Amino acid sequence: MARGRVMKPWYQSKTLTILVVLWALFTACLGIMIVVIFVQPHWMSGKNPTSTSSTNVNFGLYRNCSDNLNDCSGSLNEFNNIYSVAWQACTVFVALSFTSTFISVAMMLLYWLCCFESSGIGFRSSSGLQAFAGLCMLITCLIYPVGWDTPEVQAICGSDAGVYKIGNCKVNWAYWIAVICMADAFVLSYLSLMFIEREIGTNVNVTSRNSKRTSGTSTDDDFRGRRMASNGYYNQDTTTL
Repeated sequence: MARGRVMKPWYQSKTLTILVVLWALFTACLGIMIVVIFVQPHWMSGKNPTSTSSTNVNFGLYRNCSDNLNDCSGSLNEFNNIYSVAWQACTVFVALSFTSTFISVAMMLLYWLCCFESSGIGFRSSSGLQAFAGLCMLITCLIYPVGWDTPEVQAICGSDAGVYKIGNCKVNWAYWIAVICMADAFVLSYLSLMFIEREIGTNVNVTSRNSKRTSGTSTDDDFRGRRMASNGYYNQDTTTL
């Protein structure tokens, strides 16, 4: 960035506008992915040893289902019956992550529509909300394996299953999507804060430097004027017209 170059506000810059639109699209995709992993019972799966057809049992945050999703048990209305306290906490953290992401999108839409000049506040707030969403997803990914020691999981995954030991089961695609959501939230938070807010901050800094430069030039002119007057360069005109 050139020294002393005055930057345009983001909504008057083509590059920054494209960046903001991409940020909004990826944030919307993040919210959709969080909803998908919240409702899908595909965080881990294993063969049902009591079934003659060797069907899989898929575990989610608050429910488990067969492969065809026709035979499911558990719901949010039965929150206290979720197999593990760790999975109850995961359900809450994923819900908080989605709420935080939704609020960040709504806040930026509000600033885009109404408050162009003060959009820096919106960018900073959205950055904080997305960082919070990423933190919630990080905690979810760390504590979900703690629930693998429950009797219901051990009945499917074997007696070897325990905390951070999956036994005969396997981690399914929803868990890896949760990891992607965590990384995505932190990256979007960084973009919102560093790329966009830095441009807004640069405008303020350049304006401040220009003001100081103008003030300094005016002071120098006054000083030179006083010196010239004291040396007799300026004579009062006493001629009467």
